[in-house]
Formats: sequence, structure tokens, C-alpha cells
Amino acid sequence: MAQVADKKKPKLSLGEFKPVDPKPKLSLGEFKPIHKAPLEDERFSLPKDVSLKKLPELDYWERKSRWFRDTPEGRASFLRMNPLYKWDEEEQDFIYNAPKPEITGIGPRTRPLSWREEIIDALGEDAIGHAGALGGGLYGAAKGAAVGGVPGAVLGGMAGAGGGYMVGKPLGSGEKATAGETVREMFYGAVPPNIKLGAGALKTALKESGKFTAANEAAMQSEALLDEGKALSIAPSEVVRRGAIPAVLGGGIGGIAGRKGAVATPARSDALEKTYKRFEPSEDAPKTVKDVIREKSDRARSLLLSRWHPLKALEDKIRKQYGLPKPKQDLAAKFEMLPGSTGKAEMDVRNFDTDVTDKIHALAEKSRTGGTSQQAREAVRKDFSVYAMLRRTEDRLKSNPELKRVEGYDLEGVARQLEEMKQSLGAERYGQLEEIAEAFQKHADAGLRLQLDSGRISQELYDKIKAENEFYAPFMVEKYNKGIEDAINAGSGVDTKKELTKAIKGIYDEDFKLLDIVEAQRAQLWKSRILAEKNSRMRDFMKIADEDTEGLFVKKLKKGEDTPPDFERVTVLKDGKATEYAVSSDVAAPIKQFGQKEDNAAMNLLRHSALPFKYGATAGNVAFQAVNMLLADLPTAALVSKYGVEYGLANPVGTVKFLAGDYLPSLYAAISGNVGKGNKIYQDAANAGVLRSTLQSMITPESLAAYRKLDDGPNVLDSVAKVSNAIEESFKILGVKRALKAHGAKNVQELLEKNPEAITEIRRFMGSPDFARMGEVMDSANILYMFLNARTQGAARAINRFGNIDTPEGRAAWGKMGTAVGFPTAMLYTKNLTDYAEDFEKVPARTRENYFIIFQPWMSTNEHGEEFRDYFKIPKREEVKLLANSVEALIDFYRERDPAGFMKWAINIVESMSPVNIEGKNATERIESIASGLNPAIKVIPEVFLSPKGRSYWMHRDLMTETLAKADPREQYHDRTPEVYITMAQYLDDKFGDKIPDALRSPIKLEGLTRGMTAGLITQFAPKKEMAGRPEIYNHPVLRAVGQRFMASGYIEDSQERELFNRLKREAATESVVGLRATRRFMDEHRGKTTDAILGLALEEYPVKDEDGKPNLQNRKMVTRVRDAIISEMRGIKIKDKAIKSLAPEQRAEYILNRIEPLSDQGKEDYINEVARKGLISGETARHLVIKVAEQQENQTNPDQ
Repeated sequence: MAQVADKKKPKLSLGEFKPVDPKPKLSLGEFKPIHKAPLEDERFSLPKDVSLKKLPELDYWERKSRWFRDTPEGRASFLRMNPLYKWDEEEQDFIYNAPKPEITGIGPRTRPLSWREEIIDALGEDAIGHAGALGGGLYGAAKGAAVGGVPGAVLGGMAGAGGGYMVGKPLGSGEKATAGETVREMFYGAVPPNIKLGAGALKTALKESGKFTAANEAAMQSEALLDEGKALSIAPSEVVRRGAIPAVLGGGIGGIAGRKGAVATPARSDALEKTYKRFEPSEDAPKTVKDVIREKSDRARSLLLSRWHPLKALEDKIRKQYGLPKPKQDLAAKFEMLPGSTGKAEMDVRNFDTDVTDKIHALAEKSRTGGTSQQAREAVRKDFSVYAMLRRTEDRLKSNPELKRVEGYDLEGVARQLEEMKQSLGAERYGQLEEIAEAFQKHADAGLRLQLDSGRISQELYDKIKAENEFYAPFMVEKYNKGIEDAINAGSGVDTKKELTKAIKGIYDEDFKLLDIVEAQRAQLWKSRILAEKNSRMRDFMKIADEDTEGLFVKKLKKGEDTPPDFERVTVLKDGKATEYAVSSDVAAPIKQFGQKEDNAAMNLLRHSALPFKYGATAGNVAFQAVNMLLADLPTAALVSKYGVEYGLANPVGTVKFLAGDYLPSLYAAISGNVGKGNKIYQDAANAGVLRSTLQSMITPESLAAYRKLDDGPNVLDSVAKVSNAIEESFKILGVKRALKAHGAKNVQELLEKNPEAITEIRRFMGSPDFARMGEVMDSANILYMFLNARTQGAARAINRFGNIDTPEGRAAWGKMGTAVGFPTAMLYTKNLTDYAEDFEKVPARTRENYFIIFQPWMSTNEHGEEFRDYFKIPKREEVKLLANSVEALIDFYRERDPAGFMKWAINIVESMSPVNIEGKNATERIESIASGLNPAIKVIPEVFLSPKGRSYWMHRDLMTETLAKADPREQYHDRTPEVYITMAQYLDDKFGDKIPDALRSPIKLEGLTRGMTAGLITQFAPKKEMAGRPEIYNHPVLRAVGQRFMASGYIEDSQERELFNRLKREAATESVVGLRATRRFMDEHRGKTTDAILGLALEEYPVKDEDGKPNLQNRKMVTRVRDAIISEMRGIKIKDKAIKSLAPEQRAEYILNRIEPLSDQGKEDYINEVARKGLISGETARHLVIKVAEQQENQTNPDQ
């Protein structure tokens, strides 16, 4: 096929597709198409001195055109700008004043372009690229704003515009986008859309014109620097020339958007005009493009980032409307503290246990070892329950014997039983129960006071309850209570009106049964705290709702008032009375649905199937715990949080104090609090509401964030989860400790009152992100895609802190991270590029992106016999990875002056910020990266069961070679495959054979399946085999197991060789497919002719030599294919025969013998002759046939052998 030699052919303008008028006129359409009739109408004839400002009813371009034509000043101005035109008095129009060009069809440009054609010419074949940039920029801005507000919108717009142009340009022009062009589009994508609709055409046009011009100048200068190595001229005339088109575009867009569009109407009196306006529909205030994007951004944030975001959006509207100052802690952040209420409740219960439960258990009979059995503890609790029940019954009967009666009991009988109990237990033991009962009453009162302080009950009701209940103990009658689970149920929804206890009624059932009173009081304390925290948050809502005095956003409902359409009702309790508000559905949804879980069988199955993977990736993974603590949470706490080390590592004294003086005590407190009672520091953190925001709390809430009954001992998984949780919470405790010092607060209560924003800072930035914070869809999405919310919160945190460099926290984080991470990264990367350049190239790209590489002095040999320089690898995590990869990309760019290095940096930024893993060199790898995060029950099916060679989506490589994949499943393993998988797979093969899937009988696939379902939970304890050449200490079984994450795997990547191999392999396959297709077509065209004729035609159509006598290899291959096709048809070779021929000689002989075994002697002879005629028996195949026949005969002769 002929190809165009010069790809850079001249672009075609609109005027080049038709003959050019020898005297072209400047039509008004050059500015804007309009109807020409008004020009000939006397009503529109203009005196020469009429000002444009006096004609507001005319279109701007129409007025501009008339000014050019009808005024001397206008004509002179136009001719100065367009020297190739002149004014024709006869025509009363501008005409072209250049020599008449020759008309030659499509050819060089023959006249100056109009301003419209200038734009079209500027876009040219690149129109698709610019369209891609525009679409990508808008999409990226919206998505970026969802997680990062304005900074996120800017970064998202840049990434989207750059990516859209990179995709669009090749589609339009066939050429790849250069680095400069891509960065140019990224600048355009960064222009914040802030066009006010209806704000006035001229004002908006001027503003947007200036903005577009400035962005264009920055973009074009960047393009020149990157692609040409030098800046453009900044001479005023050049700057003006470059900014002309953007100025017109920006002005045009601004003019259209800002145009008010008045309609001429007959004059009316004010009274009549007012009457007319009564029939016009009400209009909302004009929205800016920024307002529209903010609305979409708010919705995206609600779905993905925080279900409470609608409350923040509501608060922002109210504060803006009434000119209120920005709060220290926004309303959404206050509601995001609700998960911390379980930590507070746990402290309430622990304190009760210290003062009451533990003292009761201390009365239990000791065993020989000095401990107490569960049976003994239950016995003394029963003693206390009986005592408390009798004291409570006595109090009830004294207060109101009819309303509070207890069937079977009267005052005389109760007194008698108490005396009998005193005699039975002894005065000392009875006195101890009385002392414990006093402590019991204090805690019961504390639970009741929580209801008072939160506004759920009034002071009057509190006083009445105290007056009527001298001794309180909760009576939970089994008949009316399903158990402790029912007792701790605090209702769904934040605005619940559920009561702490039911109204006191008489007990009329003589055989009534009560739940353990100690357990019942513990449950009541838990429930009281949860209810109180919920209403406290609703009181925060009430404060901002009451600021909306005009009811523009929130309407306070009167008693009996109906809820307005499209609104929902929420309730706040104040002094025990319910106040109701009407709010939009997006605000009501998180309040009403808080605590509700989707009860779907399929989702529940997926949720539970993912638990082993989550455990194996986090709590149960030793390497993860070390990495997460030292390389993720610690750097973030020290360098990113405002309560970190001042000046970072540049402050050694502060660093030591941070670690030894503050962190180590915090770590101890976290461990003691998770596996024991917890010290004061731990209790301060719990009361601050910063605990239970960890990843482990989200994975195993039943172990860490749920009420635990007495004598419910922890299981192994609970213990593992608590250790993992302690490591995460140690940094939250550290944050409280340092925040108290930073703000000079005497206690946590003072910190909460004066600096509530400190709690949000600690939950989000001190160590791990706030994992309890999640969007509306995240609960379900997190089941389908592992750790999606964790990645989302991490990305949002990074954008929030590093994207706001105008804040003290943002600047401090950049400075500290630059010193602690940027400089060491630059030193290490430069050393690897200079001292170990060849070795560094062999390290897989995925490994370089995710780890710091530290080369060692020895050489090792992998399982394929390939020698490589061994290295250790230190994981890059979160903000450290973002900065480190950015530094490395910039070094690549400045070192090689390769524009691709800049693109690598931009891509790394996008990949690091993406909540979903999208890393990869091409579309296929990126899709695999996305799939690698799917729920393991979904992912392992295509990875292990459906892929013949097995596949690692995360590493983008097959688990085994094609040859190994064709072997017997039990023999599919490498030299370094752990022995446990070989043994297990071969056992399953011996036991079940082909009754089970091959994946379970293949050691390699069984290892992949185990890793896919459990992450490192099991595989971390199955050490890889020794690495040849590696020092003995590093080949120790323990290090080969738990340390494998930090040592080289031995996989060697030669990306250039692999790309060359894949390209040649594809070219060969393509040539084969095209050739065979042409052969079939050729044979079909000449079917029926003799073989000699067909072969002759082939030689004629495909001459094996060119005219100059040189061999034509392509034609020779074609003739050979035709000849082979003729032979195959003559021999009757079918597709099955070709498959047999593809077998190795020994396996081919085995197949032939298997086929002839049931045949008669004559049948065997006929079959052998047939396959020999088809060329299926080569000399090597014949040799194996003879050997196998001899073996069969020998076995028949000696059957016992």
C-alpha cells in the first residue's frame, strides 16, 4: 500500500476548498451571522457620531460591525488592523486589496484567515487532541474536586487534560503528543472554572479573556522549554500575538456566559411592569460554573469520601448567607467523631469494672494456683445480684407499692431475706457487698447524668428520678428482654428518640427471671454513652440550624406542622423535649441511616470471604505491621501532622523527644489499653474520641468496637487484631498527648471545648487516616474492592495537606518531607543510577516504583540460573511514596533531558492519588492493576482457575511458563516453590486425581490461590527456598519467610529485550495469520485446477525473484505455503492431524499406540499406513514406536515385573 512520505502535509483552511472571489468582501458573518435586513431599514440608520453605548438593544457584534462601516474612526481602525483590505465607496464595504491569486484548487493559502479560520487553523488535525483535553480536564476537575476541593479540582483538571490530549492527538493526527504539548494542555486544565452566569457580558468577557490569556502564555512557555529547550520571546508584541486567540476565546465564552439578554418591550409603568412580573416563574440566583462544579463535587464527596459531607455543605451555605465566621471544626467533622463513641463507652464500662465488677470477682473462691474460675466468679456475681435486687425491690415498694410492685415480695419479706443473707454470708462479706453497691450507685448516676448533659432528659426529670430512686439497679426481665444485645441497642439513626430505660412498671409474673444485674448495668452504661454522643452531635446540628433564621436551608417545624415536599424530618432532644427540623434528603440520609448495614446474602458472603485476605494483609502479617508502623504511620505523624516534629529531622532534639519522650509512652499506653485496662493516657485518648478510627477497627469491629460481655475471653484472632490495633492507635494517643501540650490544655475536656479541630487533625493526620470516615457507597464498595476506602482516605489526606501550600500546615509538611524524604531519595537514586546502572535496569519497574532499592556487594543466582546483584528493598508508603517517586522522576528528566521523564512524574502523581490501583505500562496492565484489588473470591477465579499458566494481576506476569503449564499439574513447580505447596498439591492429586480442579493439584497455582485468598496470612510462614550466592544469615528459614518482603525475589526484568521479543513474536504471528489467510483465498480461487496449474499460478502471481534478479523472500514464503496446502489436501490432512503433528515424537508415538490398541491386525496396519502417508511418523517417532512396542511385549512376557 502506498504511503504518504511527508506526514506534515499543509493544513487546509476553509477557503481552500472553493475558488476564491477575486474581490472578496469582509462579511458581517466574519464576526457573527446576523440578518442583513436591518441594515437597509431607516429605523437602524446611524448618524456618524452615534456612540455604541447608546444602542444597548443591538447585538454587540452588530454594533461593532456598524461602527467599522459607518464611522470614519471605525473604518480607520479596521484598516489599521487589516492592511490587506481597503474601503470601497461604491460598494460601501471593505474589499480585499491584494493581487488576484491563481485558482489552482487545493493549494497554499491565498488570503488572510478570518478570526474564525484562525481558530480552526490553530486546531487543524489536532482538534481531536484538544477535544480529548477539554473532556478529560472537565472530568478530572470534577473527580478531583470530589476528594480535594479546589486543589483536587486543579490537580484532577491537569491530569485529565494531559491524559485526554495524549489519547486524542494520536487519534486525530497519528502522531504522539510531546511532553511540552501535554504539559501545555495540563496548564489549560488547571484554569479554575469560575464563570459567573448572567453577571454582565462585558465584565465577564474581560475577566475570562485575561484569565485565558495568562494561562495560555504559561502553557506555551512551558511547551517551548520542554520541547525546544528555550523560552519564547517575551517582547510585548509577541506576547500580544500569542494571546490573541485565547483572549478571543475567553472573551467569547465569558461574553456568552455573562450576557443578560434583555428583550425589547414597549414602555410600561412601574405598576403594570410589577403586575406582569407576577406571572413570571421564580428564578434562583444565577449560578456560576464554579457553583455547579461545587454541587457535583459535594455529591461525589458524599458518595466516596464522607457520608456526612452534606452537613458541611449545609453549614457552609448558612454561614455564607448570614456572614458567619468559619468554624474551627466543621459540622461533618463533628459527626465523623461518632465512631469514637464506642471507645468512650468502653472506658465507661472499664471504669465500672474496676470499681464494681473486679471487686465482686475478688470475693470469689481462689483456686490452688491463686486464680478464680468462671464458675466461682458467676457465683459471687449472683450473690451481688440477689443483694442488689432485694435493695432495689425495697426501694420500689417504699416509693409506690402499687405502680412498682414486684410479685411475691413485700417490705417485710425483703427485710427478712436481707437479714438472712447477712447471716449466711457473714457480716464482713455482707459489708463488702454494701461498699460495692455504693460504687454501683455512683456509676448508675453517671450513666443517668450523661442523658442530662446531652439534653436527652431535663434537669427536672433527673431530679425526680433521683428523688424516687434512692437505690437503683436495672431490672431486665427475661420475658421482655431478648438478652444483653437488646439491652445495648441504642437504635439506628443519630436522631433516635430511644429511651435509656423503659418506664417503671409493676412485675406481676410470679415466676419472672432477671438478667445478671452487674451485666445489665454494664450494658446500660454502654447504651447511655452511645445515646448521649448521638444527641450531642444533633445538638451541634441544632446550633447551626438555628442560625438559619429565615428558613432558607433548614426549617424549624412547629408542633403538628407537616414536613414540606422534598424535605425530611430530623429530631433533636433539648432538655428532654423534641425539636424537629425539615432538611433536604441528602442531609437527612446519613442522620437517619447511621448504623444500618445492608443485609444482602451475596454481599455478606463476599464480606466474610474477604476476612482471611484482610487479616493476612494487615493484622496477621508481620512484615506489614513493621512496615506500617515504621514507614507509613510514623513518618506521617512526625512529618505531616501539625503535632509532629517541629522542623522535622532538621531538629534532632525535637525528634528524640518526639520518639522517646512521647511516642514510646503512647505505644505502651496503646498496648495496655488494647490488651488490658489502659492507663490514664489511654483513657484521655478514648475520652477525646480519637480511638476506634483505625483500619483494624473497620476490619474486625466485633473485636474492637463492640460491647463485650463478662467472661467472654478473647480468641486468637481477637488478640492478633488488638495488637495490630494498638500499633495504629499508638499514634492517635501520641496526637492527644502532643495536642494537650501544644494548646496548653489542662485536660481533654478543655481541649475539646477550646480546640475541637485538634481531634479532627489527630483522626486524619496523626498516623493512619481516619478509616471510620467513609462515603455512602463505601461500605458496599469496600467489600467488592479491597481497602478502597483506605486508599481513598489516604489520597484525600495527601491532597488536603500537600495541595494547600498556602496554609502553615501545608508549608510545614512540604518542608519536613523534603528534608527527611526528598534529599535521601535523591542521593540513593543517583547512586543507583551511577554506581549500579546495569544492575538497576534489571530490577522490575514495579519494584522500583514501590520500594527503595539498596544494592549489596554480593551476586546471587535465581531459580533460572540467572546471576544478579542482590539487593534489599524498603517499601515506599503513602506520602513518602508520592514524594520519593516525584523526586526520582524529576532526576530522570534532568539527567536525560527526556520529556518522557516529566510525563512519568505526572503519571506517578495520578497513580499515587488514585483510590484504585491503576499502575501499569499499558492499558492491559492498568486493567490488571484494577482487577488486582477485587474481592479475592472474585479475583482468584480468572487469576488461578481460568488462566492456563496462572496469573498475578498485581505483578503483571504469568505464574509459570507455557511449557510448565502443559506439564502434569503435580509437576508444576519451580526450584524455589515452598515445599509445603508441593506436598499438599501432590497429596490432593494422589487422593482425588482429576475429580478436583487442576489448580488444586498444581503447587504453583495452589500457592497463588493461597496468596490470593489470604494475602500473607499463610504464605509468610512458608519460606522460599534458599537463594544461591546469598549469605547464609539471609538464607535462614525465618528471614526467608517473614523477611521475603524486604529481599530481592530474583526476578530479572529486561524490559527492552522483552519488548523486542514481544514485538517480533507479534510480527511473526501476524505474518503467519495474513499469509495463511491469503493462501486459503488463493486456493479457493483456483480450486478444481490441477496441482501443477495451481503451483504455476502461484509462481506467476508471487515471483520468487524480483526484476533485478534478487530473491523475494516474502513471495517465496507464499509459494511454500501454497505448496504445503496442496500436499495437505492430497494427503487428506485435517486439523486434528496437524494437532497430532504438533506433539513431540515420544508423545506422538504414545498417541498412535493408544489409537491402534483396540483395532484388529488389519486395522492396525491400515491406520499405520494412513498416518505414515500423512507424514505424521517421522524417524524419531518411528524409533519411539519400536521402543514402546518392545516394552509392551516385555511386560506381557513378564507380568510380575
